Amino acid sequence: MSDTEIFNFSFKNKSIIIKVQRYCRNDEIIYVAKSSFRNITAVGECWETALEKCIKRIKFAFLRLEKKINLLKENEARAIVKEHFRFELDDLYRRYGDRLSDSVFVEDELMTFNMLVSEKNKPTNKAMPSAAIVYVNLITGECDMVMNCKEL
Repeated sequence: MSDTEIFNFSFKNKSIIIKVQRYCRNDEIIYVAKSSFRNITAVGECWETALEKCIKRIKFAFLRLEKKINLLKENEARAIVKEHFRFELDDLYRRYGDRLSDSVFVEDELMTFNMLVSEKNKPTNKAMPSAAIVYVNLITGECDMVMNCKEL
């Protein structure tokens, strides 16, 4: 494969161009696929994986446009997390208090809550460590939590 390949993907009577580019960063090669439909992008360790992930995301976007999939809103996902992990979250707030915050990231049907801990009384530009990460499937409402075992 050259550094850039262009593919034509036809879906639902729509012709979509997907450009796959090869990038070398820190002696690691990654491939990024970007589509002409809603600028959907995907990253993979090889061009085939990047292309496959991009096509999967395009199909998912079409399902959402056609209203065939209803996703939970952020406040609904938060309520499920609070109900499902009540004891674990109470423990985190007891341990870290007002130092605990979260960042939210959505990718397709998965919402990720990253529970971050700031340093005591010190503003910083450094990345805050994660106390826990909660994954919520926005279609099914299923959620999983991964806790950091190290005291932060």
